[in-house]
Amino acid sequence: MHALCSATAVEKYAGAQRLASAMLLRDLMREPARYEKWLERYTGGLILRLAYGKRLVVGKEPESERMLRFVKHVEGVVNPGAYFVDFAVMSIIATSSYR
Repeated sequence: MHALCSATAVEKYAGAQRLASAMLLRDLMREPARYEKWLERYTGGLILRLAYGKRLVVGKEPESERMLRFVKHVEGVVNPGAYFVDFAVMSIIATSSYR
């Protein structure tokens, strides 16, 4: 992933980012109420393009759907308070002498 952030790599994918940005802006202007879908397609599509060389057009491609399901799962897992054990850990931290 670090290779994607080097100065020379950034120049290589500027075109892909411009295209994805143009599609995002077009869709936001046409259907602003669906902004969440457009932002998901933009970020997911850019990641797939840079990391794997795959291009998302519609945002309903199987790769996109799998990635979105995974992201939503991770969001639920890392959300503080999602599990009972979080409360136990937080109470230990709150009562500890480390502050």
